[in-house]
Amino acid sequence: MTRRIPSITSDVLIAAVTGVIAAVSVIPFCVIALVVCGVATLRNAGSRLRAGRARMAIFGVLGSTLVFIGIVVAAASYRPCKVVEQVLQREITLPSTRMTLAELSYVASYERRSFPIHMSFCFADADRDIVVEWPRRDLTIREFLDAIESQTLLRRRFMHCGNGYTVLGGGDCCFGLYIRDPELAVPPFPRERFDVDAYATIREKQTH
Repeated sequence: MTRRIPSITSDVLIAAVTGVIAAVSVIPFCVIALVVCGVATLRNAGSRLRAGRARMAIFGVLGSTLVFIGIVVAAASYRPCKVVEQVLQREITLPSTRMTLAELSYVASYERRSFPIHMSFCFADADRDIVVEWPRRDLTIREFLDAIESQTLLRRRFMHCGNGYTVLGGGDCCFGLYIRDPELAVPPFPRERFDVDAYATIREKQTH
């Protein structure tokens, strides 16, 4: 009895299904999808080679590879689904349209209701009185960060959990947003860092 040779369609279908799974799944499931696609493709290619269908085997490998990679690359390039992009579109209401870095750090640490995600600031104590201005109190997180980065040396960094990463969604932002002076991100620190807890103690004494 002649052994049935798998069709090219089966390669494409397997690559499409596993490609989608790899794009939307977290580690290690995305890796498992890649392994399943590779094993299935090689098994089908082996069957075709044993049947003397070398050209079909090559087309099957190329087809499944292109479909799998195409789906993963498309998912990685599709920005609207990225968690970071969705967070940047969220809206916040600031206490004022004009705040110092010290006040921003205090609000982020002690009045978190102003922000939809956890935020923390890291900057030099000498920069505590630098003022940041916004055109209005209600704005998106993107507008909030763009103003800070255009008026100060601080830069954004979203903090992610490695186990929450997917090709389609990117990092999960579960650890919040870190807004810091790059020079003070990793020790040894060239300048003394601002201590928001000490600032909060002084601030609370002044208000009583």
